[in-house]
Amino acid sequence: MDGRTDGQMTYCGITALRVASGGKNKTSSDTRSVPGLEMTVLLQVIDNLNKTRRARVVVCFCEGMTIRGLVMAARRRNLDGHFMFIGR
Repeated sequence: MDGRTDGQMTYCGITALRVASGGKNKTSSDTRSVPGLEMTVLLQVIDNLNKTRRARVVVCFCEGMTIRGLVMAARRRNLDGHFMFIGR
């Protein structure tokens, strides 16, 4: 199973979030790719998110297994409840 999140769905989703924020600077969107579902990769993604001071909500335009893996990786890093994951 491929955990990649690049593509048109991601671009459209980020664009919609920027429009929905109405330019009120409530979002500091950043597009990141999840290159695989291996735990080491997912832990790296969580570590990178944790370095971003304002990152609290993670909107994932990806498969459900990717969201599940990110939640598990956050738990491993003792960041359970630190991020709110939104995905399908």
